[in-house]
Amino acid sequence: MKLFLLLAFNTLILLKNLGVCFSDEVSTFDDNADRKALLTFKSQIPENERLALASWNHSIPFCKWKGVTCGRKHKRVTRLNLRGLKLGGIISPSIGNLSFLKSLNLGDNSFGGTIPKEVGMLFRLQRLNLSYNTLEGVIPARLYNCSRLVILDLRMNRLVHGLPLEIGSLSSLKMLLLSKNNISGKFPTSIGNLTSLSTLSVAFNQMEGEVPDTIGRLTHVIKLQISGNNLSGVFPSVIYNLSSLEFLSIAANLFSGNLRPDFGYKLTKLEELYLGGNSFSGVVPKTISNISTLTRLDASQNLFTGNIPVSFGALGNIQYLGLAQNSLGNNLVGDLDFLSALVNCTHLQMLDVAYNRLGGELLIFLLFQILET
Repeated sequence: MKLFLLLAFNTLILLKNLGVCFSDEVSTFDDNADRKALLTFKSQIPENERLALASWNHSIPFCKWKGVTCGRKHKRVTRLNLRGLKLGGIISPSIGNLSFLKSLNLGDNSFGGTIPKEVGMLFRLQRLNLSYNTLEGVIPARLYNCSRLVILDLRMNRLVHGLPLEIGSLSSLKMLLLSKNNISGKFPTSIGNLTSLSTLSVAFNQMEGEVPDTIGRLTHVIKLQISGNNLSGVFPSVIYNLSSLEFLSIAANLFSGNLRPDFGYKLTKLEELYLGGNSFSGVVPKTISNISTLTRLDASQNLFTGNIPVSFGALGNIQYLGLAQNSLGNNLVGDLDFLSALVNCTHLQMLDVAYNRLGGELLIFLLFQILET
């Protein structure tokens, strides 16, 4: 029995030592994998654009290369930040081998080609910024496997086609930035699964159809920017439920119909509101004056009628008020009554009410008093 115990003890020691050796070999192998992945990435950048990556060579540990950050415990690449280094070429698929990567920032460069599908292998990825490049094609479906993503920034590229239902699997997202691409199609209903979103921007694309009701689930959203598309229908009623909104831009779309009279009682935290370039009609809701935080209001180029609310004088923080190119006023003397109320708007810098039906005599001295207060 004693002999058996002694042998078992020695066996455990031997296995432990073997385990340590094996672990060290794996660590070395993984380190080499990261180094190789980075050098392969560099090789896809034209030689005349690699100057910023001069430190990426065998004489310097890769954890000290420009833009590279490694973890403290395991010398694995956790962050790669090459923003604004004037890099071009394509993004190498080898990027998918940086399996410990949490943050990838290649924004503000000149990368072309497509987003490699291998990015979807980065299961630890939390932040992805590929904005301000010339990337083409579709957003790879495998990217939606990166369920830990908190920030996805693909602005200012040439990405095409629509957003698939799978985008709803990115339930940890707080910022989804897709503006200024060529994305088309309708909003997927699964957008409502992104309940952690604080910023949603798909402005200046080619999206169409109505805004889905599921967007009303985004109760934490602070900035909603869907301007410059071909979205249609009435003002999306579910937006009235987004009481945390501070920035709302639905300008330059095909929206129509009236705004609800209680508009200003629903979105009380708004600081910037852009409604211009649609076909909204009816009166401008007086309750907008209840939004005391409002600094910018643009409702120009619509079909609004009636008088400009005198209650707008309560907008103590307003800096820009744009109501041009509507059908406001009745060519009557009282149409300009709102001007006297705006004297209270001491932060007002720009007032644009041109191309309406405003009657009466414009008191120039009063206008100067408003804008110079």
